Amino acid sequence: PLAFRRRGRLGRRARCGDRQLVRMLAGAAAAVAAGRRLVIAEKPRVMELIATAVGSVKKVGDHYEGDGLLIAAASGHLVSLKGLGGRPNLPYFPNPFELKVSDTASKRRLDLIRDLASRADVLVNGCDAGREGELIFRLIVEFLGLEHMPFERLWLQSLTPAAIRNAMDNCRQGSDMDNLACAARGRLEADWLVGMNATRALRQGKWIPAWTSVGRVMTPTLSIVVDREKEIQEFKPDLYLNVTAKFYVGSNKASAASYQGLHSTGTEEGDKEPAGEEVDWRALAETWEPGLQGTIVEDVHTEVLQRPFSLPDLAELQRGCARQYKMTPAETLKEAQNLYLDKLITYPRTDSRHLPEDYRERVRAELSAAAELVNQGSAADGLPGDLLQRAAGGVADAGPAIFDNSKVSDHFAIIPTEYGLKNLLAFKPQTPRLRVLDYVVRRYVAALLPPAKFRVTRRVTEVQGHLFKTSSKDLVELGYLEVEGRHLSDNEAPAILKPGTKVFLAEKLAIAEKETAPPQRYTQATLLSAMENCGRKVDDADLKRGLQAGLGTAATRAFIIEKLLKQGLLLSANEKQGTR
Repeated sequence: PLAFRRRGRLGRRARCGDRQLVRMLAGAAAAVAAGRRLVIAEKPRVMELIATAVGSVKKVGDHYEGDGLLIAAASGHLVSLKGLGGRPNLPYFPNPFELKVSDTASKRRLDLIRDLASRADVLVNGCDAGREGELIFRLIVEFLGLEHMPFERLWLQSLTPAAIRNAMDNCRQGSDMDNLACAARGRLEADWLVGMNATRALRQGKWIPAWTSVGRVMTPTLSIVVDREKEIQEFKPDLYLNVTAKFYVGSNKASAASYQGLHSTGTEEGDKEPAGEEVDWRALAETWEPGLQGTIVEDVHTEVLQRPFSLPDLAELQRGCARQYKMTPAETLKEAQNLYLDKLITYPRTDSRHLPEDYRERVRAELSAAAELVNQGSAADGLPGDLLQRAAGGVADAGPAIFDNSKVSDHFAIIPTEYGLKNLLAFKPQTPRLRVLDYVVRRYVAALLPPAKFRVTRRVTEVQGHLFKTSSKDLVELGYLEVEGRHLSDNEAPAILKPGTKVFLAEKLAIAEKETAPPQRYTQATLLSAMENCGRKVDDADLKRGLQAGLGTAATRAFIIEKLLKQGLLLSANEKQGTR
């Protein structure tokens, strides 16, 4: 990480007195204010969007320039750490780490950036607003020897023209991102040290084949799946019985209301017989005849509110699209990134599920405009206009579950842009790209609607000392579930039966033999959750603190799973069988 301590005008502050520091900062500020700026975007597509939004530049070869501005593009990682050559003694710790150009195309882009930098006074980091974007820019600067130049940070939350212009007018000081850059470099070097040393050592010892590798995040992820597979292989099922009884209330069986109760001998139901007491339910069922009397022990009727899900971060977006559309996390990330580049959603590689508090009016206005669009008949079949208008009205009452500055750091939750909202209303979600957009929009609208209300009933019936449980949950107010196309329950409210009420067996008992099930194999969606929450399974306090953020990041977990699949270390079966 020390490699990122900038040695330029803004990097000498630890060696300067206060007066010299003030003069140095003033000079750098003057250069930023008056000089030509070179914006380095992470991808050519983003370069084009920045140029279009600025509007005062023209394309010259592979870059844009005009009005004191130069705009160039990387293409992801142009520079990387050199690998481990030869057969050095292990463990090997490079000092310093050496850099290399990723490929020939990367060299051409680096040559262009070097030439443009010679004509610029200030560099602007226009790479993706996150740790990886910071790393891409800093490696370019280090490789080209541009650390002496002052630089700014263009921090883009979305790629709409208005958002780009606003970010260009409010660039941050590059030094504000030094901690983020150190975190990125530390992670890069840790990955190299673990991956290169451990892989080389295990291959030399012939503990792993030459086509596999070891990784700081990849190997613990594989361990999670292996541990689950061991649990499945070692699992021994227990037999239990589900005994179903049908009861009726009153003396007239033909006209009386009836209901069913369940008694399970399985421990997971909490109804196992008392210790030392074995019941032969098949023999008992022969002796229980219709008309046998039972008694209501408990009858509780409540109304339960179910609040909408919070806005999605990347992990929740990947889990949701896996559940709803059977998309892999990598597919979801790819489509989300494309939606971001097409100005349809905000930055997707986020771990926040909240919005800034000053976004209230913007959210209300965009939803109201979308509702008006639908009501004018300018949209395809989709969300009703009155539903969108109710969501807009819900902004005023929305609390910190949605708008909370303390839960927003560099990025906020994934939401549709104004373009994205209108785009979804104009097309049916029939492609993976539009399905991801559909999920984002519906979660956005649902979060601002009232809770759904359920009528919940729990009844316990006793017959000769044996308990039969009855439960039901009926939807009585749609609330946010209207977004999902749910409908109200047609079931009538169960009758209220006071404890002590007599009921009668309507027919012979039904007995089904069951087996306890082994743990389920991970799907890619549930493996994401396991990586995110792996610290829960660790007892050591220090390790638990270190794993609070989980294995990997929201942006890299899908890549790790894909890498394990490509190396053949994981097998992706169908959703029913899971990943092993």
